[in-house]
Amino acid sequence: ISTAYNSGKNAVVIAEGTYEVNFALGSHVIMKDGVSLYGGYNNTTWQRDIQNNITTIKNISHNAQTGITSKTVHFSGLTQNVELDGLTILSGTDDSDENRSSAIYCENVTGQVTIQNCTINSQGTNHYRLYGIYTYNSNVIILHNSISMGIVRNHDESLVVRNTAIYT
Repeated sequence: ISTAYNSGKNAVVIAEGTYEVNFALGSHVIMKDGVSLYGGYNNTTWQRDIQNNITTIKNISHNAQTGITSKTVHFSGLTQNVELDGLTILSGTDDSDENRSSAIYCENVTGQVTIQNCTINSQGTNHYRLYGIYTYNSNVIILHNSISMGIVRNHDESLVVRNTAIYT
């Protein structure tokens, strides 16, 4: 994403497969102004078919710092429009009591974030808080997504909207 941003590109296309990040080790997807992510591409022909070419971003984090929300995809402070389209996003599995985990986390975005055609899953089993999509002080369009939770225990929500304009 940073390479696309630094070279003036406005999109990153991602081939089918599972791509792992580890928030506890400082690795997660950090969205950049004006750069969108599109999944569902065949890794040979580069034809797009989001139904058959599943593109997954999976947070394999197990031990995020207590009180910090583990994030798989993070939108923060963006001023330009971006899209997340055709991806499966899995949150971390930090299985300790006071940890929080979010598959998609949007904060302080004055541009517009469009999340569409995605499968979003918070996959923990023992979190204090699990979020599919967490938004705060942002502009978000959410269209044609499937949002599911792992084992719901305490304060778990598929969608959290705080001081955010949501369009569906």
